[in-house]
Amino acid sequence: MLNTTVVFSGLLSLLGGFFGALLARRTDYEKWLRQEQSQSFAAFIQRVLDFQTKAIDIIHGQLSYSERDIAITELFMEVEIYKQIVRLYLRPTDRGRVDALSNELRAAFNPAGDQGKRARDVDRVLKEIQLIFEATLDSHHTKFWNKVMV
Repeated sequence: MLNTTVVFSGLLSLLGGFFGALLARRTDYEKWLRQEQSQSFAAFIQRVLDFQTKAIDIIHGQLSYSERDIAITELFMEVEIYKQIVRLYLRPTDRGRVDALSNELRAAFNPAGDQGKRARDVDRVLKEIQLIFEATLDSHHTKFWNKVMV
């Protein structure tokens, strides 16, 4: 009787260790993924803010209209590159919306556009992108803990 109890206890210990290691591995992966997402999202937002500052300087510069438009488009390419990276971490349903918001952001910096409208549009676009990023980060955290608790 004693041997059966010892064997059973040993098996339970091994199973507990196995499941604990599995949970720790999954937790580490989720933490890494969330950190990578956060860094990508922050880099994208920083590129957008840098673009905004430089584009305003270009708009108020001495270049002709077509030269300003070309300069802003070239400047926006860096934002587009980071957008492609960010899309890798988004849910498929959010990718199209971020693409549309990115296009709205570029359109807001039309050199002939109204400065007040530009400021409102940029503020709205950035807030919506921020909400998408926050929802993405929250959904991974929630999804993981829902799996663990079920």
